[in-house]
Parts: sequence; C-alpha cells; structure tokens
Amino acid sequence: MIEPAANAVTDGLQVLLAEVGHLPGGPGVYRMLGGKGEVLYVGKAKNLKARVVQYTQAERMVARIRKMVFETRSLVVVQTRTEAEALLLEANLIKSLKPKYNIIFRDDASYVSVLITDEASPQIRSYRGARRQKGTYFGPYPSAGAVYATLELMEKVFRLRTCAPGVFAHRSRPCLKFDIKRCSAPCVGKISQADYAASVQLASRFLRGERQAVVGELQARMQQLAAAEAFEAAAVVRDQIMAVSAVVGASTAMSHVLPDADVFALVRVGSQLAVQGFFYRHGQHVGNHVWHPTNLSQDSTSDRLHMPVGEASAPHIPNTYAAVRVAPSSHVRSALANPETGSNHLPNEDLNEEGASKLQKDGEILRLFLALHYTQRPPPPLICTNVAPTEAAMLAEALGVSAGRRVVLEVPVRGEKRQVMEQAEANAKAALQRKHMQEDGWAAQMAALGQVLGLGQAPELVECYDISNISGRYPVASGVVAGPTGMLRGRYRRYHVKTLNTPDDYAMLREVLTRRLQRGLKEGGLPEVLLVDGGKGQLNVLRQVAEDVGLWGEANCPKLVGIAKGEERDKGLETLWLSTEDGLEQLPIVKDSALIFLLQKIRDEAHRFAITFHRTTRAKGLTNSVLDGVAGLGPAKRKALLLHFGSVSGVAGADVATLAQVPGIGPTLAQLIYDRLHG
Repeated sequence: MIEPAANAVTDGLQVLLAEVGHLPGGPGVYRMLGGKGEVLYVGKAKNLKARVVQYTQAERMVARIRKMVFETRSLVVVQTRTEAEALLLEANLIKSLKPKYNIIFRDDASYVSVLITDEASPQIRSYRGARRQKGTYFGPYPSAGAVYATLELMEKVFRLRTCAPGVFAHRSRPCLKFDIKRCSAPCVGKISQADYAASVQLASRFLRGERQAVVGELQARMQQLAAAEAFEAAAVVRDQIMAVSAVVGASTAMSHVLPDADVFALVRVGSQLAVQGFFYRHGQHVGNHVWHPTNLSQDSTSDRLHMPVGEASAPHIPNTYAAVRVAPSSHVRSALANPETGSNHLPNEDLNEEGASKLQKDGEILRLFLALHYTQRPPPPLICTNVAPTEAAMLAEALGVSAGRRVVLEVPVRGEKRQVMEQAEANAKAALQRKHMQEDGWAAQMAALGQVLGLGQAPELVECYDISNISGRYPVASGVVAGPTGMLRGRYRRYHVKTLNTPDDYAMLREVLTRRLQRGLKEGGLPEVLLVDGGKGQLNVLRQVAEDVGLWGEANCPKLVGIAKGEERDKGLETLWLSTEDGLEQLPIVKDSALIFLLQKIRDEAHRFAITFHRTTRAKGLTNSVLDGVAGLGPAKRKALLLHFGSVSGVAGADVATLAQVPGIGPTLAQLIYDRLHG
C-alpha cells in the first residue's frame, strides 16, 4: 500500500503512477482509499497492473471518474488465484465497506428459511442467519410472511411441534396447541416416535415440492384406516388431505419450468433503475423484492469503464459448476473489445460522457448485483435475467463454486419462463413509477421547506434530534437525516448520553448537540437545517449550543428549527419555530399541509429511532449483573454462584470463606467477588 506524505500529494494520479510499476499482472481486487483512509472504490481485475494503468490516463477519463482518482491517496491490492475468486472477494468487500463510488444495493437483511431440526422429535421453525444448526433447511424465502404462512400450514396439516427445546423438555401435559389440533404433542407421548417421524417425513416432502405425491400417500393412508374401521384417525387424515389440496389447488403462482430459481428483471426509466426479483422454491412463487441501486451517477458500475481489451475478450472457460444460456438474439453487453483495431485500450468514442453512459448499463450492473446478492445466501440452480450479465460464464462459475454445485444463468426468450420474466419487468416498471411519484412529492415538500426558511432552494440535508430516557435512566439520543429524495438511513446516528443520569432533557439535548456541532465544525458536513423535536425550550438549547461552539452567525450555520406538538399532541397542529437574530419566530405553515406532514415524518422517524435504541439499551442494562465485571468469573461460574445462593443478594450476603466453597470459585476469586460486591 502506498501512503505518501499528505502535503506532497495534490492529485491521486501521482499515487497511481508511483504504484503501477510494482503491481502484479494476475487477477485480484484493488481498493482506492481517500486521505482519511475511507474506501472510495473497490474493483476487480483479471490483470491488476493493466487495470490500474487505465486510471492513470487522465485525458481519457470522464469527469466523475477523474474526481475519484483525484481523491485517491493510497491503493491496496489483493491477489487471487482466479478471476472468479476475485469477483466473490469484490462483492464481499463492496457489501461490507460500501465504497463511495461503487453502486450500492440496499440488501442488508438475510432471508428467512424454514428449519426442521435434527432431533428425536424434530421442531419446525423459522431460521435467519448462517446455517450452523443441524437440521434440514428449506428456502430461503424473501418474505417473512411466506415463512409464517408455511409454518402455520405445517402446524395445521402435519401437526409438527414449534415449541423451543427448553419448553419441550419440561412439558408434563399437552399445551393449548394440542387441544386446537395444531400439534400432536410428542412432548408427552400423545403420538408415537414412529408416527411423528412419518409426519416429519411427509412435511419435508411437501416443502420440497412433492405436493401431489404427498396427497396421494395421504389418500392411500385414509383408505387403509377406513378399511380397518379406524374412522376417527381416517377423519384426521381426511382433514389433512383437504388442507393440502386447498393449497395445491389455490396456488396460482406455481411453475413447472422454475422448480428452484430466482428471476431478476432490470428496468431503466430515464436515469432511474430498478431490479425486480421473483423467487421460486419447489415450483412455487414464494415472494418478490425490488431493489433501487444508488450511486449510478458516479459512473461506478464497474471497472469496465477502463478495462483493457484483453480482459473483455477471451472469457474464462467455465468449469463443471458453470453454465450460461443466452439466446443468439439476445444482446450480450460484455463485448467491449475492439476486434478491428486490436488495441489494448477502449476506443476513444467510448470514453466521452455519452460513451461512458452507454457502458454503465444493464449487463454490468446486473453482474455486480448478482455477485452482491449471493454473498449472504446460496444461489439456486437456475438464475433467469432479462439482460445477460457481463462476464456471464465467469459469474456462473463463481456462483457455482460458492454453492458447491452447478449454477445456470439464463436469458429466457420464449415460453413460460419468458412470461414470468415479462411479469417481473412489469412489476419493476410499476415500482419505478411509484418511486418517481414519491420522490416528486418529497422534492416538492423539501422545496417548500427551503422557501419557508428563506434558503432560496430545497435543503440538501435536514437533521433532526430527539432524546429518549425513563426518568433519566438509560438516556440516549438519535439523529436522523433527510435528503432530496427521502430519509438517508445510512447517515443516522445514535448517541449514548454520557454526562448525566438525571431526568433533565435539556441538559441531555445540550450534550448531544454540542458533540454533533463540534464534530461538524472539525470534519465538515453540517446540514442546511437542524431540527429538534420540541418547542421554544429545546430550540433555545440548540441556539445556545450554536453560540457556545462559535457557529452562530457564521456563513455555514444551519437554520435552527424546532417543531412543537399541537394541542393535545394532535398531528397536523404542530407549530414550527425558527431561531433568528431577533429571537424565536413562528413560521407560517398551513395546518394539515403537505409540508407539515413532511416535518412530522422526519420528527417521528427521529422519535422512532431514539425509542428503538433506548429499548435496546434498557434491555441490555436490565440483563447485566453486578457480577459481570469480575475478572475470571465467566458465565459457568456465575451460574454456579446463583444456583448455590439463589440470587445476587444471596451472593452478596456470603463471606469470602463461604464463597470459596462453591465449586470452581476458590479463595482468590472469592475475594475478588467479595470486594466487587462490597467495595
């Protein structure tokens, strides 16, 4: 990594020129870092040296890429064995680091799966996260609602237990679910192990998509029971058949050509873009999701903007894990090489603004999206897209290696798959239209706020702060940020109030605002508007803090605003106050107007964020023990003490000799515990 002296570098081009001669020629990932160590960009390359060379040709860069290079102060490279490995590493780094100049897809939540545990009497439940627990997993499902509907069906039809192991192990009689016929009560032997295992097996087959086979088996079982004149048992199986048949017959989202597949449609309307995903598991549509990538204006779709021809041509030969199906009529956007000139650089006409815009298109965005999307979840055997991703063969190989099996990338052109794709495209277009309407309304309200505050234009950033505590205990604060198109959740901040533990909201607010404004003066990035949840008192605190830190009256001082609740705390009757040189001025805002609803949304978001953080902090505080800070006293020994003495107060009432008699404690640790409780 290069770290030249800060006063010696005025342009990141110098950094790259100094480093390029020492770079390796193999595949890998590179990171461009700014002056404060922040990650500006993460990219992959088949040839690291050739790739970075492209960033040293200033005359051939578009303005935004030139700006990224200008801000670069150091370069970090990581060599990999293959380009497929580089692709996976690139996706993981983008996911974790969220670089300024890369496209960011907001896809942080892991999907929910259904888990049937590996026990003598298996439990069925929802599961989120890494699959470390032993058992059989089904999914993942993109919608938590789909998982809960599945669990409800499993209870109703197969009567599998959903209780936690601790509850299951200590039952002495059946719970309510047994009485309402939602559990077969294996906890108390109401069903034999063999019969329960058969129910689990049927449920597993049903979740794997063998619905018709399960219905046929249940029908045969019902006939056997009826022939044996076990009519009550036959009636139970009949009810199971009816429930399963209702699911099979009513499902209008079944597909025979998409057993386990993800379908992605990328749609662009003007400068906005959406990716709509449909998800099929065992032939059934289990959910959908839409993504709106950000940072498109940064020309950050990929390093392909400056890729040598040798890397765009000669695609990597896929191994047994890779397969790509692209119809000849489909245009593949990965052909960036210039076969006529054989040049090692992109042709000049592709490096102007228009050409760069053409290259920053669907195929490369989709490649990056798929790589990012499957960093936290296993890819299905089939992935269908409406546009062929660039480097499709290499992407299929990388996903196949990650999944440990063959992964097929396909662009459907006819039949049922194409019909599903058209439906996904229609949903993506509708999502873009809704987003456009929402942003237009938000932009108009922000412009109205700027006019009311005398800014002359819509503010770029509005920050709102709120305090949350219970009689001074566990005091916290929140800061939320609104931008030109909506709430900017990546800029939200949480604060622990450090100096007070008394019910003085003004003092708490003063501490938090002082920390925020001091940091803003030191690092920059102050908003145009600072909003506090409260009336004149809270706004006076904000004004005093601005004066104390030397910000009041300066050109970069934000507009200081307070939003007071209406009579009886009714929404729509809020009062807006602005701090001016002459004191506090009430702003003329029409009651129940669109602008007041905008301010309510910002204020309520700050309140929600503060309350959520306070609850988390309070929960941690309530579960902490005075014994937690004793060196050498781990969870097992704490448990032994509490079991021996019954409570923390019982431990506190014991002398050193008594404490030392507890197994695992000993005289030295007993003295430490005694000193902690009586110090």
